[in-house]
Amino acid sequence: GVARQGARRWEEIHAELRGAIERGELPEGARVPSETELAHRYGVSRMTIHHALKALQEAGLVVRRPKVG
Repeated sequence: GVARQGARRWEEIHAELRGAIERGELPEGARVPSETELAHRYGVSRMTIHHALKALQEAGLVVRRPKVG
């Protein structure tokens, strides 16, 4: 169903972003694009990106900070 497809999509994006971090394409301390920016890039909802980033945060690969400004 649609829900399962969405679940797989955030996992794919999570794996892709994790790979970029592990390969050094997103070096430590680098700013990860915003949820909105990533949603546009991947053609998915912001909630899908939110799940992918939350999983990266839980793995200790990204630190989420409230938007400043």
